[in-house]
Amino acid sequence: MSISLTTCCEIVTIFGITCTLNWRRLIHMMRVVEKDGELRIAIRDKERDNVFNLFYLRMHLRRIAYQHPTCSAIDLMVKDVLTLSNNILHPTKTLSDSINDMIFYLSLTDYILDMIANLNIWLGESPQRSEAQKIIDRIYRRKLYTLVGETPPSNDKYLESTDDIISEISGEDNTLRETLCVAYLDLKFW
Repeated sequence: MSISLTTCCEIVTIFGITCTLNWRRLIHMMRVVEKDGELRIAIRDKERDNVFNLFYLRMHLRRIAYQHPTCSAIDLMVKDVLTLSNNILHPTKTLSDSINDMIFYLSLTDYILDMIANLNIWLGESPQRSEAQKIIDRIYRRKLYTLVGETPPSNDKYLESTDDIISEISGEDNTLRETLCVAYLDLKFW
């Protein structure tokens, strides 16, 4: 997830986190320099604490906000709503094709969930639409997906696909297999 410094500072204010990051000073002290034929971003050595605070703040926000179980559950539920609503919002375009039509893409705002929730008024009933509306209703009522458990990958066995992971967890239980959802958390520090 890429996030701007100003948005990061706004989120810090919302969560009431004490932050000593002076992002205006940090940006003011940055320069683009050429070294060995490559352009690099250079920061003054006296800004070391500000850079440390920037990365610490990002790590802290990731832990308490971005990957909080409630946020992750809502993310998965919204993904399911958008997947179910892929073909029903526009007569000739799908949501997944909106990246090729900038006008349509820019019209997709946060209001999209309210639009999907009220589609019966304009378009009548549809199984996909009613399932999407049920999920939206669950989000509004805070009946979110439940986190069953977290586990680090086992060292002896590397599971590459979500089907492998679901099979490992559910065994032969098909009902459980249909209700499980796997979310990856890939922490790369390089």
